[in-house]
Amino acid sequence: MKPQWLLPWGLFSHIRGKRDLGVSVSSQGLLQNYQHWHKHSLSHNRAMQYNEVAAAQSTGQLQPPTNSSRLSKVFHLNKCKTISASNSMALPNLRSLSSEDQEIINKIYKTLTENDDLEMGPEVRLSHVVQVLIRLQTHPELALKIFNSIEIQLKLKPDIQSFCIAIHILTKARMPTYAQELLQQVIHADFGATQLIFDTLVATYRACNSTPFVFDLLIKTLVQSELVGSAVEIFRLIKKYGFIPEIETCNSLLSALSKENQGETLWIIYAEMLGLNIVSNTYTFNIMINALCKEGKLKKAREFLKDMEIMGCKPTVVSYNSVIQSFCQKGKADEGLKLLLLMTTKDIFPDVYSYSSIIKGLCKEGRVEEASGYLSQMMEKGLAPNNAIYNTLINGYCIKGDSKKAFELQDEMLQRGIRPSVCTYNPLIHALFSEGKVEEAENLLYEMLEMDLAPDEITYNIAINGYCKEGKLDEAFKLHAEMWEKGILPSIVTYTSLISGLCKGGKLSDADWLFQKITEWGLVPEKITYNTLIDGHCNRGNIQRALELKHEMDQKNIPVDDVTYNTLICGLCRNGKAEAAQQILKEMQRRGLEPDLVTYRTLIGGYNKKGKEMEKRQQKF
Repeated sequence: MKPQWLLPWGLFSHIRGKRDLGVSVSSQGLLQNYQHWHKHSLSHNRAMQYNEVAAAQSTGQLQPPTNSSRLSKVFHLNKCKTISASNSMALPNLRSLSSEDQEIINKIYKTLTENDDLEMGPEVRLSHVVQVLIRLQTHPELALKIFNSIEIQLKLKPDIQSFCIAIHILTKARMPTYAQELLQQVIHADFGATQLIFDTLVATYRACNSTPFVFDLLIKTLVQSELVGSAVEIFRLIKKYGFIPEIETCNSLLSALSKENQGETLWIIYAEMLGLNIVSNTYTFNIMINALCKEGKLKKAREFLKDMEIMGCKPTVVSYNSVIQSFCQKGKADEGLKLLLLMTTKDIFPDVYSYSSIIKGLCKEGRVEEASGYLSQMMEKGLAPNNAIYNTLINGYCIKGDSKKAFELQDEMLQRGIRPSVCTYNPLIHALFSEGKVEEAENLLYEMLEMDLAPDEITYNIAINGYCKEGKLDEAFKLHAEMWEKGILPSIVTYTSLISGLCKGGKLSDADWLFQKITEWGLVPEKITYNTLIDGHCNRGNIQRALELKHEMDQKNIPVDDVTYNTLICGLCRNGKAEAAQQILKEMQRRGLEPDLVTYRTLIGGYNKKGKEMEKRQQKF
């Protein structure tokens, strides 16, 4: 009776949430039992397979090839006898051929093996070549030569049978690269469904005295061809017919499923692997940990690190890096730091990628000084920081408003021989424009060009926004034109800055014209674009136009926020329309937006202004 191997509880509960796979699980002593399985299952499984093969041999049901080391697969192939026997592509026995056919085959074989020469007359047919291929199993180079000659000399297209025979021979001869080249050809040829390839490989398997690894190569080649669905289909077929793929093959399939974000299929295939008693290795666990991180299940990913050790598979720095990075990206840098510390206690040494994730996570949370401490720590351990780490810290200090420290880090980069990138310069240029240091920002732009660094869309947007804030609209629109010349399409961010500049310059009609044009050009104005234009009109007393824009936001389902309402309330109050401002306040509250101190101060100021105006009118009368 087949033993029921046990899965770790955390893993099984995760798989069960995807789909009931019929895996037997005991709730008591679960991890201990799985650990025992991991240690002994492979030898136990091989013993069972050997006994099955021995029993088959004793009854005369099986004559295994002498070259096969995967006995279970040879035995299970016996189950496919009916497919091979009934398949229309089954190979004819040499004795069933006519004497003329046998003479042609013998002549080709003798010429090839004795003279390494190949001459085929018009009497040679594809069926002759197929028989020669089978006889050339111990001469794989010659087999490849005659296969390649089918199209050149016979002017015929190789059929799927001749392809599969050649693939078997090359695989058995440990020439996987050549075998995969032929598999690539047969996969992309017009032979129909992928299952037909599998069926033909099965039908020609015995005649070629092949090895089960041929099916591993088929799966790997399908994965490389980005036909992951077909690879899953073949995985299921070889399992159905008793073949067991190697762990490296399973890993390639799991990795492809993970890259394509096919999480559900990924976990199902993994469960089926466990059901086949395929022992996972470190690479397998790393794939599954990465999959959990992609799904946002970081606690399960962290538990999986523990499960690895329980199963006798030591995590690597890659295993930890996946979880550290995910915690840091989720704004949980402290959890990443705990794992960083845990690594060192287990003699797993953090690498540059580990520290890069921690530094990014800390900077994201505004903990820039702390992040700088980890830069020092990694250098003390002999790890050289890269461009990305410096860029992260420079950006962090610029956001914090400490441009001096940011420029010091840039100098440090250059001293260490690390070439700055556009991502290095962008935050520095932004910081200088924000501080009103336009000339210094321009010098930095020139420095970029001298280093053969081409400004990107972000660079242009920063500079355009900086010029607009300083009222230098001519320079801003020159850069806008330059973007078009260099093939960099301006975005809604670009045009929002230009509209802001036009509004500040009092050019409201131009701002309205540009706003209208960008919608015609297919760009969708964002909330900030509307708020910018509403503010411009409110400042100029064009309250009606501002209210029209707010109504347009409602119609287009663009969320109106507290900035929108505060701008309108301020504009109405400035124009002595406190009652209308009060109505806007009520609407704001109905939408669940809480007025802040600015809102109330603006409204109070509006009523005070109205009261003073009324006093002046009364005094006149």
